[in-house]
Amino acid sequence: MKTYKPVAWSLALVLLISCSPFFSMGGNAAYLILGSTGIYFMLFANCLAHRQARLTNQNLNCFIISFILLLYLFFPIRQYDRIVVAAVWLLVFLTVIMLDTVVLLMAARYFADIIFVIALLALLVIVVKLIGIDLPYYPYETGATGSKSLFYIYPGTAVLQGQEYQVFGRSLFRVSGIFSEPGHFGMISAIVLFMNPEVLNKKKRIVIICAALLTLSMGFYVLFAGLCMYRFRFSHKQVVGVIVLVVVGFIVVSVMPTDFLDRFFLNKVSTNQDVLDARTSAEFSRFYDHYTRYRINFFGGGRTITENFEVTSSDYRSFLLKYGLAGIVLYVVWFFVMTYGRKQRCVLLSFFFFAVVFVHRSWLVDYLIFLFAVYFIPISYELAILPKNRQRTEPQDNDLHWYPG
Repeated sequence: MKTYKPVAWSLALVLLISCSPFFSMGGNAAYLILGSTGIYFMLFANCLAHRQARLTNQNLNCFIISFILLLYLFFPIRQYDRIVVAAVWLLVFLTVIMLDTVVLLMAARYFADIIFVIALLALLVIVVKLIGIDLPYYPYETGATGSKSLFYIYPGTAVLQGQEYQVFGRSLFRVSGIFSEPGHFGMISAIVLFMNPEVLNKKKRIVIICAALLTLSMGFYVLFAGLCMYRFRFSHKQVVGVIVLVVVGFIVVSVMPTDFLDRFFLNKVSTNQDVLDARTSAEFSRFYDHYTRYRINFFGGGRTITENFEVTSSDYRSFLLKYGLAGIVLYVVWFFVMTYGRKQRCVLLSFFFFAVVFVHRSWLVDYLIFLFAVYFIPISYELAILPKNRQRTEPQDNDLHWYPG
């Protein structure tokens, strides 16, 4: 276990960096990514030396399809392509495939614990502000290329400018933890919740759920609703719980100010315009319509096409512009290779996560956190859960026990 811990902790921290915390935006990104992954690669080399990581017949297909994906996404073959630092995420994932399952489970636990601490600190700040106590904060500007973002750094959490709101006479904010915006934190929280419940205990999961609900992220709400349906077993306790939640939700919606509901919910599902158009700029919609109508490209225009033309979007249309239909087909093939041979229910849960993120936050699909989640979610249910209190120096056969999915 002593040789497992360093690489597991290192992988957990690299996963965190791949979630785009606010301090990694702008000029700091390359140094932070290369520094953290450099340490991880050194520890991974130690795992190779101790045969705790290896390429086997079982993971060979996953390695090959991931390597093909790496070449397609990051090798400059299209008009608006260039080699970028983000290619390192798929390089790290190639090593993740070779790691011992015990290391993956430990890394997932460490990462989940980090997200729990981030969620807890954000909730504490919310509670203090709800009481009416004004906390000191420090303004921090990211200096990101193209558009700068301003964050207010409170003791324990960060708030993106523009995400504050007034409700019942109190000044609150959409929770984003240490990440670049609330929707990102919602997605990351969903990843932790989608893992086997044994990865994180019930009390910690409740804290993460509460914080994620306060992100007011529609993406998280969709993912969380799907997860609840997956785990619903029609037991008496669960039925009563659903009824209570529905009643509480109805009461909360009834007492919330109209402007609050309009700003964060009703405007996002308005029937007067397309939902995707409501979430992006008119400039992007016009560019996308023009490009797909007159420059249909099966392989896409390239990774930096949206930057070159100064248009932005986070949904699947941005991915289609960059990598074309071939990119979508390749990702679908990659998903089924990653989940081949797993239990059908676990694959369906992983595919639901895959599809929602792909449609809603397509920029995330080539980041390590997404790749790891799709790969690990079915593994966390099917294989083994490592007991937390083992103290042996070397792993034994009974260090892993079966957890039914």
